[in-house]
Amino acid sequence: IQQFLDIPDDFTTVQFRYDGVKGVASIDPDMPKHIHLFIRDSMKKFHSNHDCFEVCKLSAPRPIYLNRQAILLLSYRQISDSSFLILQQQNHLTLIRSLLRNSNAEKLILEKVPSWFLPKDIHDANIDFIHEPFFRQLLINSCLQSTRDLLQRTRIQISSNKGRNMFGIVDEYNVLKPDQVFIQYTILGRDRNNNKSKTEILDQCKVVITKNPCHHPGDIRTFIAINHPKLEHLKDVVVFSQQGDRPAPHDISGSDLDGDEYLVVWHEDLVPNKTNNASPYDFDSQIPADNFPRSVTRDDINNTILRIAEQDCLGRLSNLHLAFADKFGVDDAKRRAEDILSTIELAGAISQEVDSGKTGYHPLSEDKISRLNNVLENKRPDFMDNPSLEQYESPYILGKLYRASKKTLPGWNRLLRYHRHLRHLQVRTRDDLEEDDDEEVRNNDEEAKIELDQSLLDVVDRQHSGYRECAHFAKTLASVYRQEIFEILNLYGLSHESDLWCRNVINGLTGELEDTAYTELEQLVNRTRTRFFNYQIIYCEKGKCHDDTPVSKLCDICRKRQQSVVVACYDVCYAGEYASEQAPILSLPWLFAAPLLQHRIDKKSPSSEGLLSKAMKKALDKLVSVQHRLRLDGWILRFQTSGKCFVGEADVDLTVCAFIEILQQCIGSKKYPHWSWIVSRFVRNTSSFVLKSEQSTPTDEWELILRSHKIDEYDEYAGLLISMDWTEEEDRVMHDYFQNILDICFDKGRQTNDIGFLNISEAVILLLQKMAINETII
Repeated sequence: IQQFLDIPDDFTTVQFRYDGVKGVASIDPDMPKHIHLFIRDSMKKFHSNHDCFEVCKLSAPRPIYLNRQAILLLSYRQISDSSFLILQQQNHLTLIRSLLRNSNAEKLILEKVPSWFLPKDIHDANIDFIHEPFFRQLLINSCLQSTRDLLQRTRIQISSNKGRNMFGIVDEYNVLKPDQVFIQYTILGRDRNNNKSKTEILDQCKVVITKNPCHHPGDIRTFIAINHPKLEHLKDVVVFSQQGDRPAPHDISGSDLDGDEYLVVWHEDLVPNKTNNASPYDFDSQIPADNFPRSVTRDDINNTILRIAEQDCLGRLSNLHLAFADKFGVDDAKRRAEDILSTIELAGAISQEVDSGKTGYHPLSEDKISRLNNVLENKRPDFMDNPSLEQYESPYILGKLYRASKKTLPGWNRLLRYHRHLRHLQVRTRDDLEEDDDEEVRNNDEEAKIELDQSLLDVVDRQHSGYRECAHFAKTLASVYRQEIFEILNLYGLSHESDLWCRNVINGLTGELEDTAYTELEQLVNRTRTRFFNYQIIYCEKGKCHDDTPVSKLCDICRKRQQSVVVACYDVCYAGEYASEQAPILSLPWLFAAPLLQHRIDKKSPSSEGLLSKAMKKALDKLVSVQHRLRLDGWILRFQTSGKCFVGEADVDLTVCAFIEILQQCIGSKKYPHWSWIVSRFVRNTSSFVLKSEQSTPTDEWELILRSHKIDEYDEYAGLLISMDWTEEEDRVMHDYFQNILDICFDKGRQTNDIGFLNISEAVILLLQKMAINETII
């Protein structure tokens, strides 16, 4: 399978269809060589002569996201609110850093775009991903898409090496005991090339597992992951024991092992340790499946699909469950009236609704759903953001996450004012009344005109007669490509090409339609690349160059012609008549990134690495030169106790002083109760912290002395601050300082479950967002 499909990475499990058989197959090193596939009787669904082995999906290291149902159940299992708030803040921080550090921008873009788009050595070309117009569009689209998901779906990503989305398979060797699982996962993100050969096996590690949809308290369960030599050939799957009173997967949302995927989490903040697994729901349906007394016809199939589509109410029931759980509790078993389901019973009804496609049975009629709505008195928690119903502020975790996420919206929406082609990405809530100022929008449009990278144009002589011929071909290629991109966008209701590249489903495109749009994009790219490379080989005087010849192997004439064509593509898209169109299409030259960037390999790194220090320098200049006020007396810092008793002095690096001055102005002035403790702990943790006297020992009782004072004309300390050099090293140091102060807030928030510490980390992250968008903070 791997050879036939030309798949570079190893896999151990495949979901397939074959000869009327449906299921999952995994590798068995002990299988006799003359046997290729074992099939259980239960996998045989119908008789067929179709002997093509159809691959549906392969096991792979897939990222994991929490959703509202999973968060509800984890919160029920006494996972603290601070754990979820920290995770969401870290998600926001990842997005913001992609606009501040080129390495973070590159990582986010490569996670979003398809693997067949950009060359693997693109990092070596040192592109400024943050400011390059096309890649900046992808960055902004990705950030707004993730922000929308966090706000409207509470879709929180977990670190790739702390949890995965995995196929479930059974322990064929019968070595796992009840409540044990085997998990070996591919380690991701430790090197630039993302070497997927390194794995890690969880041994004696408690994990929590669920499967979507999950509504019943018993749908989320803990297991012990162990190592066993018999299973070490299996990776990126969760192996369940076949021992016990009932199948463990069946306890989890009534799932089975014919291709179901599970959310598997071993993140230490998210694994319940204070509660036991709740009793599972009885998923053994007593509802018989539809049976036909005759052979099934095509009309039967069509009518069944239409009936399912017309009667499907799974989404409405899931939303009702969210509202019931918020009002009555996720484990509430009390009926408000004889014919009104409890929250637990509603979870069971949703399970039956999930199976309605197979059984034809819908547990709740429209009348019963209406009566459930009446119990809620036309009120919904604020996180559901339902404009047609009365809204109340939910005091529970989903409400807290929603309101925290809302605070980032003004910054992201402000960013879109500089990009008129992306304003469809704006995220609004029902109480968001802010309107764009038309004159400001026009001015921002003027500032956001497409900038060319002259170094990409200067590699060819554009006055040469040969270039004019290449430019004519490039213009034709761009015209056809542009037209076909717009056809895909219009067909699938997308607004901008970045929606297509980032698989942004903002306009309701989901499931198979989204996949189809992506497939059409891939086919268009293949056609365009074929036209491009065919044009070059027609003229190869030596007859050695072909459409698949790597750039490094081309003859000199073909290499120069290829470079001329791709430069002409860049020119026509970024500076030609198409650049001034309502929605310029900038992706074309990047289909040929290898020849476009070949002269840039291993050149100087882009300047965007200093964006943070640039904003910090502006802020410091304003403090000293405009406001004429500082909070520290110098680089020798003084400490006191809460009782104002002086306890010691310490030397620190001038960068620490600059950092404190700026944060004290932006955050300290807001009177957060824990701010003094946080900033004092930060100072003591810095590597440059040196006590002036060895007789004193710093403790958590030490409080940094901060007092606002006016700068006089001969202030040496102010002079040193204003004359600081802000190189790439200072930029790196500032990033480290921000991470250090956030880590202090996160650690203390975990230990105490005191949201006050997370209010400070939230303020720090919003400050970083302001720097990323405005490049200034004061």
